[in-house]
Amino acid sequence: LNLRLKDVFSPRTRNAIEAGLTTGLVVEFRLNAGQRRVVEKEIGFEIRHDIWEGQYLVLKRASPPDTLRTSAFAVVERFCTEINAVELAPTDLLRPGEKIDLKFRIRVNTVSPEQARRTRQWLEPSGEGDAEDSHGGIRIDFGDVIDFFFNIYKPQERSGWIDLGTY
Repeated sequence: LNLRLKDVFSPRTRNAIEAGLTTGLVVEFRLNAGQRRVVEKEIGFEIRHDIWEGQYLVLKRASPPDTLRTSAFAVVERFCTEINAVELAPTDLLRPGEKIDLKFRIRVNTVSPEQARRTRQWLEPSGEGDAEDSHGGIRIDFGDVIDFFFNIYKPQERSGWIDLGTY
């Protein structure tokens, strides 16, 4: 399968990348034959931008894996949206005369699960002095506050399944 995607990076996603947030991009494929699901496959990209050096690093998590280093976002965009020679499924999984249905969707996450976990861990109270804390008032867990803002910000964008065609 060769595929060229358009308009993958929303302005919000592009701004997050430009600001130096590690961003995950996943292209998911689903191949159905009749009523049965033959295969689901995904190609993942991790996009990092070193704002001090002006360099992008993109790690492609697929078979075969690949790495891109560049200073131009247009090259990053092309690397992530021109998907070539993807083997979806071996032909022996298909039956003669069976119609196949191919769909895809895209998921973009500007806050990686690892970043969210590290931020929560960093902001957790150390536990020192909690038992003898007699200051009263409200106790705030900063990890919960960060979760609250991550959920409002909705750092993950996911499209619905898009039909590529029935064959």
